[in-house]
Amino acid sequence: MFIYHDAFNPDVAEVDELKARYRLGKVGDVEVKQKLARALNAMLDPMRERRAAALARPGTCGRCSSRARAAPARGRDDDGPQCAGR
Repeated sequence: MFIYHDAFNPDVAEVDELKARYRLGKVGDVEVKQKLARALNAMLDPMRERRAAALARPGTCGRCSSRARAAPARGRDDDGPQCAGR
């Protein structure tokens, strides 16, 4: 669990404090996982917002997205690369 905190939680002080408390048995897995989920969501939220904004614009990636789901193994649709805008 702490490998993921080290990789994705930018709050180093929080991670160090959690590690120390975990070693002493003063914090459980639930709190550690909740804080990891918060850190991951904080990192992913801007990406989710950009994706939602891109999909909300007329003429962007709607067709490509549905075709990509239909043929994920090939990585291409019949008209060329995914999201080529054609």
